[in-house]
Amino acid sequence: MSEEHDQALKSLLRIKGFDPNELVQNKKLGENDFKNAVEPAKRVISLYQRIPDSIVSDLSKGSARALKRSADVTFSRFEEILQFDLEEGAVKSRRDSLIAALEAGYDSAFDELLPIISFSIADTSDFPQLEARGRAAIQAISDETKEIREEISTTLNSANELLDEVRNVAAEEGVLKQAKFFKEEADNHVISANKWLVAAVVSVLILLVYTVAMLLLAQKPFFQNATTYGFLQIAISKVLVFSVLTYAAIACVKNYRSHRHNAVVNKHRQNALMTYRTLSEAGASPEARDTILNHAAAAIYSPVDSGYVSNEERGYGTSLPAISLTPRASVPSLGE
Repeated sequence: MSEEHDQALKSLLRIKGFDPNELVQNKKLGENDFKNAVEPAKRVISLYQRIPDSIVSDLSKGSARALKRSADVTFSRFEEILQFDLEEGAVKSRRDSLIAALEAGYDSAFDELLPIISFSIADTSDFPQLEARGRAAIQAISDETKEIREEISTTLNSANELLDEVRNVAAEEGVLKQAKFFKEEADNHVISANKWLVAAVVSVLILLVYTVAMLLLAQKPFFQNATTYGFLQIAISKVLVFSVLTYAAIACVKNYRSHRHNAVVNKHRQNALMTYRTLSEAGASPEARDTILNHAAAAIYSPVDSGYVSNEERGYGTSLPAISLTPRASVPSLGE
């Protein structure tokens, strides 16, 4: 390696090893320190750090001299800042001038070092290796993209399953909410039936007490010595009171039976709603599910006897067309 290359390498190593923080000199200069010169110095030094030491020997002598000259000029600016003296006067203007010169030195250093930096990049780059790394990076990205797609697909399937579960829960909640109305109605009828049962028992007891009392009073002299007109009045009053008590007892029993009947009907409707989804999901075909739906609708919405009038039609009977309770069948075409 020639003398020009040795000197260029020494200048390059010297500026690479310089610490820009030494330019501050806060203890020496106080408020007139060069802290604003640190960043421009780092910026200029970064240009030289891009030149590997190993390529200096491969430079032409002219390029080596240009490298040495640029490094020496830059380092001389550092030395001027390090040797700054406050006693020379015009401190602020001289300080600002040195910092401005350091900032402007980046452009001149860049223009001189650009061919050398370009050569160093081309010399140190292993293009086949870079190509291999590029292919490996592309393959890694492709593999990672494939994994991400699979994860997204799995997540989407899980989300759809969760959505279906939420819909099922919402549907079941809706069914339970509707079934609650029938349950409340059934409970109300049970309460009313118990009240009418108590009333019926009381009415029967009053009727029995009245009957026994009339039998005992019939032995009294007042009744035995009564005239024909008096006896007729007593008999009519007895029959009237007995008829009223008997009618009251029969009415209480009938109301009890009616409320018990309606309680059973509403309980049946509640059970139909509660079990509909289970039976529908067990259906093997849409036709079977339609049939179950028709039967459930008939059990819930068809009119039933109230229990207050005898000989009422019970169940849904013929309230729904018979064809609605049969599975749908495909109609063959005329050509078959």
